[in-house]
Amino acid sequence: MRIVATLAVALVLVTGCSNNESKPTPTPARVDVHARQPAPGSFEVDATHSTVLFKATHAGAGYVYGWFKDVSGAFTIDADPAKSHVELSVKVASVDTRDDERNANIAGPDFLNAKQFPELTFKSTRVDATATGWHIAGDLTIHGATKSVAFDAVLVGDAKGPQGRRLVGVEARFTITRGDFGVSFMPEMVGPDLELIVALEGAAV
Repeated sequence: MRIVATLAVALVLVTGCSNNESKPTPTPARVDVHARQPAPGSFEVDATHSTVLFKATHAGAGYVYGWFKDVSGAFTIDADPAKSHVELSVKVASVDTRDDERNANIAGPDFLNAKQFPELTFKSTRVDATATGWHIAGDLTIHGATKSVAFDAVLVGDAKGPQGRRLVGVEARFTITRGDFGVSFMPEMVGPDLELIVALEGAAV
């Protein structure tokens, strides 16, 4: 009887262990980032609904915000993200920080020098798809100096406008160091880094 009982207990233990074995964790499904890209198309930047904002520290105490009112450009979304492209141009003299004297200083020779360098430009050199939009690398030209920058851009929306044209919105946020572009005047008053927010709405062409 002891032998039978011992065998019975062992059988229960073995059965119990087999029922409680941890099951292998299923491998997560791979996300095809290309499947989340909007339909291909070419778009002209709608300046009325596009904004290029910047933010800088002032005297180590607070922030000053500004934007450029004159923005133009175009972007292409391709089924192959590597063939997508974006170009943007901003008129320096259109800077607006809600203060005329400060606007004149920023557009003047001590800072961006609109007379000698009337435009800020960006041209992409590489575009890769991401889960939320694109990772974009390109050449940013400010104050006559061109530097490579890279940032993530997200898809804001893809819709039909009131006139029946397709509209696509994208937004990017990134930080640059103004000294890299030869704009280093008044370091005791203006912080070295500028945070940029570029929000573009394009109309299909």
